[in-house]
Amino acid sequence: MLSDSEPAFDFATKLLPKVHTLKDLGPAFFATLLQKLNPEEDRSKRVVKYAAEELAKFDLNALAPELLKWLALFPFTQTYINLWVNQGKLKLQTVGIDFWKLIAFQPDWDASPWLVEFKAKNGQWAKELSFDDGRAGVFLGWFADVRKVSNGELGFSWLMKLVARSEPLYHDFASDRLIRTFLPADFAPTEGAAQGTGASASGPVDLAKASFCFTGTPANITVKDAEAQVKAANGTVAANVSPKLHYLVVGDTGSPFLGTGQKGAKYLKAEELNEKGANIRIISETMFLQMLAGEKRSAATTDAVGAGCERLWQLVIAPGPADAPVGAVRARVRSAAPPGNCQEDQRQARRSGLRNS
Repeated sequence: MLSDSEPAFDFATKLLPKVHTLKDLGPAFFATLLQKLNPEEDRSKRVVKYAAEELAKFDLNALAPELLKWLALFPFTQTYINLWVNQGKLKLQTVGIDFWKLIAFQPDWDASPWLVEFKAKNGQWAKELSFDDGRAGVFLGWFADVRKVSNGELGFSWLMKLVARSEPLYHDFASDRLIRTFLPADFAPTEGAAQGTGASASGPVDLAKASFCFTGTPANITVKDAEAQVKAANGTVAANVSPKLHYLVVGDTGSPFLGTGQKGAKYLKAEELNEKGANIRIISETMFLQMLAGEKRSAATTDAVGAGCERLWQLVIAPGPADAPVGAVRARVRSAAPPGNCQEDQRQARRSGLRNS
């Protein structure tokens, strides 16, 4: 299979499954083929195509993380890793979120002792590896998807590091993720991880017969698919807003949550019913997708919500040039109308406190 002769390669690939079953060979056989390749050799491309396609027949999430890291960095197999993640065959968590972070964020890449050791062990091609803005953009795109990565896995402090950068690649991604997915309580000053951020559940999501109504235009999922996923997760779908409704989901396109649209009739009706004593949780499309992904959030206290809102407000009124990174976040926070969100979160926290007392 490693012959320079293409006919010999074709003969070997046709004969192999007649002699050994895929199970007998195991993923280690195909991984070894790949790790014997040199990117400079012509034979590498055909061997990579064959070995990668055979590897994909196994459970990719059962492969060794170190092998997957090697495949993610080897020039000829990078595209296969990207394909497997996009297809949902490979979970980012299998390799480790910190690994993807170092490929996505150049300061982490430059400071990584693991990467220094990897380059020393893996030949000339590894020594020539350099940070790639294009690949970083792909991985940050994965990080933007709440179905792939939870807030807890990304980390509030890591996102804030990216917000403080001047490069749009980092700053725009991080500010968007913070605005879309973090609640006011998450901004409360803490010594450890941000409050309310959680990791995804390991098992299937159970919505426990909670009812969902959709309004606005979704950005990442169709209403039909969203309703189907609610039903598949033991939830129910309501066509209209009523006092018995549990969740009103507002689409992210032109959303008042993000300061890019006005409240529609369903949104206003839910607010009116809440003022009369109903307990309808008005959530964004992104928060809904977090629920479907099984991300669990601990209930925020009224104090945490208040402290987070205060920190957000200080961010809004803080002096500084509009073109600075933090200045851009200030504009996003202003447009997203955090005082309204804070008031709603404080009401939810008080309700939660009453229920638990």
